[in-house]
This record gives sequence, structure tokens and C-alpha cells, in this order.
Amino acid sequence: MAPRGHFTTGSLSAFLFLGIIRGTFPVVMYFAVHSYQSPSFVFLLRTPGTVVLYIVYMTFLSYMDSEHKENFRNNFRSVRNHWKFAVMGFVQLAAPYVLFMYGLKVLSPTTAGVFMTAAPWFSLLLERLPCIRSTYQVSTSKLGAIVIGSLGIILVSGSGIGLAAKSHKHCQLNNTAAAPLVNISENATTLPSTEVQGKFCTPFSAAELAGSLLALLGGSVMWSVSSVFWRSKRGNIHYVSGGIGNNIFGGIFALVLFLVMQKHEDYAKINWGDGTAVFSIIFLTLVSGWLAALLVDYMFNEVGAVIANRVLCLVPIVVWLEDWMFVRKFEMLDVGYIISEVVGVVLVLVGLTISSLEPEDLPSMLSRPLLSTREQSLESSQFYENVRVVDDGTTSDEEVRTTNYLQQSKSFPPLVKLTEQDY
Repeated sequence: MAPRGHFTTGSLSAFLFLGIIRGTFPVVMYFAVHSYQSPSFVFLLRTPGTVVLYIVYMTFLSYMDSEHKENFRNNFRSVRNHWKFAVMGFVQLAAPYVLFMYGLKVLSPTTAGVFMTAAPWFSLLLERLPCIRSTYQVSTSKLGAIVIGSLGIILVSGSGIGLAAKSHKHCQLNNTAAAPLVNISENATTLPSTEVQGKFCTPFSAAELAGSLLALLGGSVMWSVSSVFWRSKRGNIHYVSGGIGNNIFGGIFALVLFLVMQKHEDYAKINWGDGTAVFSIIFLTLVSGWLAALLVDYMFNEVGAVIANRVLCLVPIVVWLEDWMFVRKFEMLDVGYIISEVVGVVLVLVGLTISSLEPEDLPSMLSRPLLSTREQSLESSQFYENVRVVDDGTTSDEEVRTTNYLQQSKSFPPLVKLTEQDY
């Protein structure tokens, strides 16, 4: 194992790959919800495969170690654990997924990506509420990072709303006034110009734009709530038990929402043969829900949780590039909004970087070699040892100060693991 704060070749590769996965997450959800129309339906499609992966891994662990088998049995026997599964299934899985996909029906993946990276900052704020009363000190640099990042989110959100409001492609597809106009006096037929269409067409109402923005905000806050809740209520729940229970209850909530929303969503437009949509479901089930978890755990064991948590710094860059490549396809858009978006993404990146580097001495960090001198001795088999599955979400900042966190090694936070020794 590499010294804390040093990458190995394997852990550096895992860091980059994990950043790509997290950055791809909003883009994949965008294609999934636009193909299948219903956010709850998309969540239902990815849930069975995720549960099966957890069950298969639980079976493997039970076969390898009888202690694991007994632990799983005790976890599911406890009635108290089931309400924890239900809460986490809602606040960590069903609600954030549905809210983010609802927002992505109108806004861009870039807007969703910056809100996703803000989840740790919301956790920090939630921990200051009177009902939680966290007392650890928050440094001035971290508060400054939150302010900078928040300004970036505001700029990206503003440009996202502006670009959605001026979406000519969507406007032309839904503009009932796009029929030919007849000039009776000259007895000639002319087509409305793009300028006229852009002036009179309103692809999204103000309520839809505001609702989508609030949905992204709500999804990020939900991930923060799940982090704070899991930190205080997880107890001795094994991470695999939690994965199974959370996903089952999350699927139940999504199913109820799907049945309720059937009257309001047009499922007749679903293109079942859309290869992009099928890939999206596979990605949400296999890559985002399983492979990303292996990478997080591997990095946690190799370089420490603080280093692993910095993968969020890659998300704004990756999602912005993929948004341009796969969603916008390099189409020329309003230059003012694009400049605002770029500045916003840079500010979010700066805020994330300052926030993630805050626990360390900056000069020492900059002078430290990136790769460990022992990186050549890394064995490939280490990648699959002591795997702990982690779901999408975020980790409470106060877990860094929790002295008994390492003792609960069979528990897992939603996205990244932070321990006191990493500081």
C-alpha cells in the first residue's frame, strides 16, 4: 500500500477513471430521461440490476467468510435497520435520481454537474443546523471556497436557464406557429424567419425553468441529507446489506411515483430501440453503481480518503466537455451565455480545489512527489481485495473528526470515505 498522500500508477489511473465516471453521470441521466421520458421509470430500470449485483457480492462474501454471513443475517433481522434502509432509499437514491433527471429534462448536464459537486458543501451547512449542532471549526479557506463555488454555480445556472430559454431546436419542434404565413396582399407564401421564431416561441415556460433549477438544488441537498443521516444512524449495518436494502426501498418509492405519474407522462414516445438509452441504463446499473464503488474503495485503501475525495474536482471539467461533445454537438450558441458558463465552471473548479486542499499544508503538498517510490511494486490483485461497495451521494464533512469511524469498517458513506487519520 502506498503512503498516504502518494499515488501509485494504479491509484492515479483509478482516480482519473473515477473522475470520468462521475462526470459522465449527468450526461448519461440526460440521455436516459430524454429517451424514456419518465425519471421514475429510468430509476426502476436500473434498480433490479443494481440489487442483483449486491446480492451476488453478498453471496460471494458469505461463501468466503462465515462471519460475513452471520453479519448479513443480523442486519436483515433487525427491524430498526429496515427503517434506515427506507430513509436512505428515499433520500440517497430515489429522490436525488428523480429530481436530477427532472431537472435534466430542461437544463443541461453541465448545470446538473455543478450542483452534484456542491453536495459536500451542503452537508457542511446542514451540520450547522440546531438539530445537529456540530461544533468542529470550519476554516476561513473552506468558507471562501464555498463562496467562490457558489458564485460559479449561480453563473452556470444562469447560463443554463438562458440557453434553455433560447433553444431553437426544441422551439422549432414544438412551435405550432411555425406553419407557413400567407401574405394576402401579394398573394405569396413565405416562411417565418428564425428570428421571428426565436422572438415568439417559448420552448419552456418560466415555471418549467424555475422548477428544473429547484429540482437540481433539491437533488444535491438530498444527497447531503443522506450523508448526515447515515453518519449518525448507520450503526453496524454492513455496506452490502445497506446497498440491498436501500435499493429495494428506493425502487419501491420510484414504483409508487411511477404509478402516480402515469397520467401525466407520455410513455408512447419511448423509443425502445434507442441504443443510447440502453447504454445509459447499463451505465447507471453497472458502471456508476458498481465499478465506481470498486474504484472509490481501492483509492481509499491505497492513497487515503482525502485524496480520493478530490475526484470531485474532475467532475465539472468532464461533464462540460461531454456536454459539448455528445449533447450540444459543438453547435454555435449564444456567446454571452457560453462565456458565463465557462467562468462559472472555472469558479466551481477553483472552489472544489481550495476546499479539498484545505486540510493540508499547501507548500508541502506542492513539493511532494505525485507518485510513490513504491508504485512499481503494486500488484494487480490488490484492486479487488477488501472491496466495499459505495452508492452515489456524498460524505458528511464531520466524519473526518469522528474518532470511531475506522472501527465501523463494515459501514459505508454514500460516495467517499473520510477519516481522521487522513488529516
